[in-house]
Amino acid sequence: MRRRALRACCDALQAQWGLTQCTCADALATVTTSHEFASSAAAAAAGKRVPRIKFPPRVGPGGTRLSQVPATASSSSQHGAQHAQPQQSHTVAAVSESSKAAPPPQAPVQRQAEQREGTPPAPYSRPEPYGDTTASNIRKVIASRLIASKQGAPHAYVSRDVPLDAVSALRAQLAAKGSKHSVNDFVIRAAAVALMEAPSGAGLAPGAAADISIAVATPTGLMTPIVKAANTLSLAQVTATVKELAALARDGKLKPEQYQGGTFSVSNLGMFPVDNFAAILNPPQAAILAVGRAQEQVVMGEGGLSSSSIMNVTLSVDATRVDATAAAQWLDAFAQALVKPEQLL
Repeated sequence: MRRRALRACCDALQAQWGLTQCTCADALATVTTSHEFASSAAAAAAGKRVPRIKFPPRVGPGGTRLSQVPATASSSSQHGAQHAQPQQSHTVAAVSESSKAAPPPQAPVQRQAEQREGTPPAPYSRPEPYGDTTASNIRKVIASRLIASKQGAPHAYVSRDVPLDAVSALRAQLAAKGSKHSVNDFVIRAAAVALMEAPSGAGLAPGAAADISIAVATPTGLMTPIVKAANTLSLAQVTATVKELAALARDGKLKPEQYQGGTFSVSNLGMFPVDNFAAILNPPQAAILAVGRAQEQVVMGEGGLSSSSIMNVTLSVDATRVDATAAAQWLDAFAQALVKPEQLL
């Protein structure tokens, strides 16, 4: 019954006022919530004129008052058109009032100018002069050799930790007797022993000479003087040879035969200190050993936990000439020589 009354009221509103279906539905939604529904529905059912209902004002964004009932397209109804015109004027007036109330947005450039007003500009400072440094002939040779090495030889790397407790104890004993040797001296002797036991790990044939190039930093660049036949030298002889070659390299007095050639290289950065690194091959050699610093570490032994001095080493090899297994065998021979350093004397 209620639905029929609503439908009759809607039809009467459309016929008498020229409202659209949407507006009529809004009117019905309004009267159903007020006491005017009963009289409106009864008048519509009796075919009488339905009195106009005062709708609550609609408020749009920003608080502007919108038209209560939109003007609709029934040209035959003059009554609806008369009510639509003042509503449209109210809407235009509300929009104009809101546009007057809201100030125009301020340009960002203007705001920045106002903020900077009264502040003196920062003084201009010229950049520091700079210039290119011409590479020395030695640096050019080193650069060309390293580029040729990285482009021409695929590098493979094998690393492991080596305990230095026995070497430290032996060094202390020798120092007490007045004979001082560095860790690098033991490394060179151990590398020479490993080259004799596992030459294939360095890309050498059995019986090849253990001519070991040692990297020495000089003011003009990195030099690699050679400790020749290191496998035939004692530890004391290696120490004396390294000191002599290092002094000649720093003074720039090395002869070509003292730094050209070599079958293996050792680069030690442990004194800087560096934990570990990978060195670039020194062509035409097939292997180079990178030595890091020794660090105290906690290790698990047969008697439980203990502190041990551990040094990390990385062997870089030419993968076209040296297999990874052969490189690992060479590293094992090198580590065993340092575990029992008495044989290096």
